[in-house]
Amino acid sequence: MYIWYSCGSALQLWYHSYMPAYSLLIIASWAVFLIVWALGAMTMKPDVKSRSGTFWFWRVVIIFLLVYLAERTGTVHIPNHLMFQLSPMAGWVGAALSIVGVAIAIWARVHLGRNWSSHPTFKTEHELVTSGPYAYVRHPIYTGVILALLGSVCIGYSYTLIIAVGVIIMFIVRIRKEERIMLSLFPDQYPPYQARTKKLIPFIW
Repeated sequence: MYIWYSCGSALQLWYHSYMPAYSLLIIASWAVFLIVWALGAMTMKPDVKSRSGTFWFWRVVIIFLLVYLAERTGTVHIPNHLMFQLSPMAGWVGAALSIVGVAIAIWARVHLGRNWSSHPTFKTEHELVTSGPYAYVRHPIYTGVILALLGSVCIGYSYTLIIAVGVIIMFIVRIRKEERIMLSLFPDQYPPYQARTKKLIPFIW
C-alpha cells in the first residue's frame, strides 16, 4: 500500500512540476505544422501580381507557443482569472483533436502542392484541385487548423479560446475572397464544385 501511495505521490508531483504529456503533444503537433508550412512556402508558384501577402496565422501560432512555453517555464505568470479548469481527460481529447487537425491540414497542403498561397491571390498556371481532401470540403486546410485550434483550447487558457475565435473569423473572411478568385479563374468548373462540396464541414457547411 505504501508503494502505491508513493507512486501516486510521485506522479502527482511530476504532473504539477512539469508540462502534461497532452500539452507536449499539442505543442509538438503545431511545431510539425509550422515546419511543413515553412518548407512548403519555398515551392509556391509565383503570383500573377506581386503583392506582400502575409500569413498572419503563423504569427498568432508562434506568439501562442512562446507565451505558453514562457508561462510553463516560469518566465511569465498568467493570472488565474485568465485560466479555466479542465480535466486531464479533456487535455487528452484536445491533444487528439490537435493531432488529427494538423494531419488534415498537412494532407491538404501537400495535396494542393505549389498552388497553395499564404494569401488569396491569382497564381501563375493556377489549377483547380478537387481530389483528395478537397473532394470532401473546399477548404480542408482551414478545417484542419480550426480542429487543431479547438484542441488547443483544451489546454485550459482563456487566450487560446480568444485566438481560436479570431482565427475562425479571419478564415471566414478569407474564404469569401478566395472563392471570388476561384470563380473568376474557373467560371465553368468552380460552380459545380461548390454545389457538390461544403466549405469546411463535410455534409454540413
